[in-house]
Amino acid sequence: MIAPFDPLIEEDMKLHRQLQRKLGRWPTQEDMSNYYDEQSRLADEALRIAQEAEKIRELARRKAEEENLRRELERRAQLEERRRRHAVPSENFAIARSVDDLRKKSQSNEAFCEQTRIEGNDQAAIEIELDLKAFNLGRSVFRHVIIQSSANLEGASFAGATFEHVVFKAGSNIKEADFSHATFSSVKFEPECILDGASFQFAKFLKAIAVEFDRNNLSGSVFFTPRSDKWNALARSYSTISQIVNTILSFSYFGILILKLYIFKTMSLAEAFILYKIPDPVNAKITYSEISVFNFMFGSQPSSLVIAVILIVYQALRLFVTMRIGPLIEAERQSGYTPPRDSFMTYYSLQTLVNLLGIAAVAIFCYEIWGLATQEPLKVPI
Repeated sequence: MIAPFDPLIEEDMKLHRQLQRKLGRWPTQEDMSNYYDEQSRLADEALRIAQEAEKIRELARRKAEEENLRRELERRAQLEERRRRHAVPSENFAIARSVDDLRKKSQSNEAFCEQTRIEGNDQAAIEIELDLKAFNLGRSVFRHVIIQSSANLEGASFAGATFEHVVFKAGSNIKEADFSHATFSSVKFEPECILDGASFQFAKFLKAIAVEFDRNNLSGSVFFTPRSDKWNALARSYSTISQIVNTILSFSYFGILILKLYIFKTMSLAEAFILYKIPDPVNAKITYSEISVFNFMFGSQPSSLVIAVILIVYQALRLFVTMRIGPLIEAERQSGYTPPRDSFMTYYSLQTLVNLLGIAAVAIFCYEIWGLATQEPLKVPI
C-alpha cells in the first residue's frame, strides 16, 4: 500500500538534501534548528528593511506633496500679485508723463502703465534708469529718451509703442521684452544691450535704426530702410543670388583656363601630326620655340596664377562659412528668430577676410586687363 503524499515531509527531505550537499554530511537536528533560526533572522531583517523603505517612501511622498503645495501657493500668490499690479485702473487714471510718475508707479507696484508719454527734446533728452521689470507699457510714446545701463526692462511689454530718437545704452536689460507692433524711428540699441529673446514681431523700423539682434523674433517685421546689423550683412552675403553670382564669376575664370588647356592639347596634337606627315625641307634650317602648358595657361606674368590661387582660397572659405551659417539662415526662415550673437560672430569676422580676398582678385584681374590693353601690337609677317 502506497503511503499518502505529505508536502511537508517532501519539503523537509528536500531541505535535508540541500544541507547535506552544503555540509558534506547528513544534517543533525541542531543543524536544522540553526538553519530555521537563520531563515527567521533573514525574514525579520527583510521585514525591517521593507518597513524602513516604506517609511522613506512615505517621507518622500510627504515632502513632494509639501513642495507641490508650496509651489501652488507661490503660483497663486504670483498670479494674485500680477492681477493686482496689472489691474486696469478707472477711466480717469493718470497717465504717466514723466520719469517721476513712472517711479511712483514702480514704488507702488502698479505695473499697468499703458499710454505712458515720456517726451524730451533735442536739447535735453530724458534719462530713464528705473526697474520696470514686467511692466505693461503698451501703446506708450518715448521721444528723445535715453535708457541708461542701470534700467531693467526685462519682460516689459511695449506692444504698439512708439520710439523716436531713443538710445538704449550698453548694459540695459531688455531681455524677453515685447516690442510687437511697435514703431521705431532714429533708435539706437548699443551693441552691449541685453536683447536676448526680445520680440519684434510685426514691428516697423522706419529710419536710422542701429540694432544688433540676438535671438529675437522678427517675423512679420517691416524694415523701411536696409538693415545694418551684422547678422543681416552676413546672411545677405550668402543669399541665393549672391552665391550664384560668385559661382558664375569664379567658374568663368576657371572655364577660360580649361579652354586654354584644351587649345594647348589640340595644338600639340596638330604639331605632332605635321612633323610626322610633312618632312622638313632638305638643307632647311628651322628654329623651334618651346612653350610649356603652364606658361600657355597663365602667361609669363604671375598675376593669372595669383588670381587662380586667390579664387580657390576665396571659394573654399565661402564654402566653409556657408556650411556653418546655412542651418542658421534656414532656422531663422522657419522660426522667425534671429540666431544668438555668439553663434555667428566668428564667421562674421571671417567674412572680412573673404571680402578682402574677393577685392584682391578683382583688383589683380583689372590690372591684368589693363596690361593686355596697353601692350605692344602683335607684328605678323606678310
